Amino acid sequence: MQPNQSRPHVPLTLLIKEWDYFPEDRESMITDVPSGPDTEDLCRIAAVVHALCDRDGIRIPDWVWEHRSAT
Repeated sequence: MQPNQSRPHVPLTLLIKEWDYFPEDRESMITDVPSGPDTEDLCRIAAVVHALCDRDGIRIPDWVWEHRSAT
């Protein structure tokens, strides 16, 4: 079993931890659209990236605006 199937929140949790541990790398962490996640996961990731950028005064990457949930 792949980790994403049993605990889908793990990659997102790792992003948040790395965001806090490596502030100098924040912009490079979010430059590219994450690959692999399904539409719902991309919406969740985009929401978290948006919140982190907003909180820490970092420009929100354009790809975030392309991944919005209808609900």
